[in-house]
Amino acid sequence: MNRIELPEASKTRIISLGGSILFNKGNLDVNYLVSFRNFVKSYLNKNPKIKFVLTIGGGVLARRYISALRKLGVTDEHYLDRIGLEVVNLNALIVLEAFKELAYDKVIKNPFYVPKTRKRILIYAGYKPGFSSDYVAGACAKVHRAKVVFNLTDVRYLYDQDPKKHKAVKKISKICWNDFIKLAGRFESGKHFPFDPVASRLCYKNQIQTIILYGRDLTNVRRAISGKKFEGTIIN
Repeated sequence: MNRIELPEASKTRIISLGGSILFNKGNLDVNYLVSFRNFVKSYLNKNPKIKFVLTIGGGVLARRYISALRKLGVTDEHYLDRIGLEVVNLNALIVLEAFKELAYDKVIKNPFYVPKTRKRILIYAGYKPGFSSDYVAGACAKVHRAKVVFNLTDVRYLYDQDPKKHKAVKKISKICWNDFIKLAGRFESGKHFPFDPVASRLCYKNQIQTIILYGRDLTNVRRAISGKKFEGTIIN
């Protein structure tokens, strides 16, 4: 079990909501989205000084579009990334609808922009080609001075190999940014990895921790964002 010290001055929780848990068997998982909404509402009710920043990923839908375009012969990574961003923006609009009465009423596309609002939930979508939703989460952590990104994905830990492709994998409970960046390799449009290299370098430079968490275990997520012991990987 891991534990992190949350900065006393930070009242904002940066949640990177991965597309891998927004979808289930290729379909938008509405049941999970409802559970996640209830989780956030409950946490805000019990912690009146806390705010949430939600950054949204593209998931399987983005990868399918990008894969289809590659099969059609598209090799322009900038264009492929633009298509992925459109999916991210669509996903973000759906999440915004789920939090309609609680969140700022627009999806924000620039992670360096903080709107003036009393709403306690901000929802960020895609930024621009070459910058993933992970980068948006890291940039938001920098701008909001949060120092921690909670990355909700479909694995409980970071592993030395893809657990969906290999049986003999070793879980990694803690890792430094330099070692993680070597493990992540080069960023490509549609690549599925817990946190991409471009975002990793941003977090490393700004001393932002990232916590890899299994997003469907909301009890564990609650422990992590509350500074209690949790299952997951710390990258710092």
